[in-house]
Amino acid sequence: MKATKRVLPVIRATGSAFAKTTMLLTAAALSLTVACGAAQAAEEEFVLKFNHVLGPKEPYHKGFLNWAKAVEEKTGGNLKIEVFHSAQLGVEEDIIEQIRQGANIGQNTDSARMGNYVPGIAIMNGPYFAENLEEVAKLRESPTVQKWLDELASKYGLKVVSFNWVQGYRHFFTNKPIRNPEDLKGQRIRTPPAPIWQESIRALSRSPWRSPTSIPACSRKPSTAPNWSTTTSRPSGCGKC
Repeated sequence: MKATKRVLPVIRATGSAFAKTTMLLTAAALSLTVACGAAQAAEEEFVLKFNHVLGPKEPYHKGFLNWAKAVEEKTGGNLKIEVFHSAQLGVEEDIIEQIRQGANIGQNTDSARMGNYVPGIAIMNGPYFAENLEEVAKLRESPTVQKWLDELASKYGLKVVSFNWVQGYRHFFTNKPIRNPEDLKGQRIRTPPAPIWQESIRALSRSPWRSPTSIPACSRKPSTAPNWSTTTSRPSGCGKC
């Protein structure tokens, strides 16, 4: 019987967690809206479109490509993942909403944005939430975290399938040295459009600036600073600003 090519709606969300040194953990979420029996699935070819905001030089983009290759190999070619870097398919928040409506798109995001649906899970994007990687790893077994993940799946169709990606330390990238909160005076700090990020900056008595990407914050105004991990800033060249 000839295989039928079908497109499978997907979301991959990266739920985040900060260690004491603001270490970022990323999770992945998957929303499946196409159901089929095992025999039928074996005869069909599924295609998942996967979107992320990182650039093509990012080590994580290469990781996503490796992930797609491994999935295709283990499914005998029945499941293919097409990876789109640099938000080619759209803005993160818009993509998540499109996925909830059944669009054939996947998205790499964070727990701060998942907090727009289940507020409690956003705490994993708060600063000083965990002391080290061992504590971050324990989150996968936490009953509280599992409850949040179950709620995401049952109420919003967002199923977390991995919780093992640490993106590195977060820093302020500014046009002057920052050694204490007072040094941030006069700076507008770019944050993703999620409350936990914005309130973290307000706690330093500074003004958060909502933006889905940090590139403008790095390149446009000397008084505007992005809040980034070094693994993201170096491939983008922002660390040279």
